[in-house]
Amino acid sequence: MSPDNRQRVLTVEALRVAYGGIPAVSDITFHVDAGELVGIIGPNGAGKSSALLGLVNAVRSESAQASLRGTDLRRLAPEKVARSGFALVMEGHQVFGRLSVRDNLRLGATARRARAGLTADLDWIHELFPILAEFADRPAGLLSGGQQQQLAIGRALLASPTLLALDEPSLGLSPTAVDTVFEAIQRIRERGTAVLLVEQRAQQTVKSADRTYVLTEGRLTMTLSPTDADDSALLMKAYLGS
Repeated sequence: MSPDNRQRVLTVEALRVAYGGIPAVSDITFHVDAGELVGIIGPNGAGKSSALLGLVNAVRSESAQASLRGTDLRRLAPEKVARSGFALVMEGHQVFGRLSVRDNLRLGATARRARAGLTADLDWIHELFPILAEFADRPAGLLSGGQQQQLAIGRALLASPTLLALDEPSLGLSPTAVDTVFEAIQRIRERGTAVLLVEQRAQQTVKSADRTYVLTEGRLTMTLSPTDADDSALLMKAYLGS
């Protein structure tokens, strides 16, 4: 589908997040269209996680607009944001360690807007991450970090989201696990789910995404395209401002 014909999925205008009066995110504006993978990169403390938490109302935020396919997200409780089709996987591959892999996945289904297609989605998730089928009865806490990240993503996908937002999905993973996660992200967007990827792996994110926003000290300072991925000087400027 050409960019001109894509339907807008997420619209964010002038998003602001502050903690105790100290700004973490200052008036950022961006969008994600259907079928897109959009990245947000930036150094530690840039406000990347705060922006995601603000969008799902897990922290106090203000914005001129924050909508998902026409649904106003600004006044929804976090659980209602999830039911609107916005699935967020926070950093740290968070899973319920005492529950089995199967039961962790089942929890994702509680946020589905419709039960239709549940079995097909579960089959696809098992195809995407075969380890989740192999270890279905294993307590999630016994999985490796990479396997737990696959489970966290799979659980979010079982909610059948319109938009999948990922916060630092490669954090703490082995190189092999990082490759597995990035390959899965590409397959997810190819299947039709819009993806918002917040990452510190700048080059890999810029190369993979349709476009990548650079967040520095709470402000969007630059937008990069895949052709910028090999421009080391530009990536350095994006991070350091010089």
